[in-house]
Amino acid sequence: MARTPAQLEDLIVKTHEDVSEIKIVLKGYNGQPGLCKQVECNTKAIAKIWVTLAVLIASAGGGTYGLVRLLLG
Repeated sequence: MARTPAQLEDLIVKTHEDVSEIKIVLKGYNGQPGLCKQVECNTKAIAKIWVTLAVLIASAGGGTYGLVRLLLG
């Protein structure tokens, strides 16, 4: 199906608007962190939790292992 130049221009404008919205969500806007920043912060927090769990397991032995197994299902 062939499109007219006006239809193509309209599609380009809509695509540009959509890409701009996606960029705002990913990078953030007006001082608010975007999804990329939130994922980075969550990744760091998860890494800290795993280190804490490893230290607990290493220091307390089997009791902590049982507790972790209970919490993780």
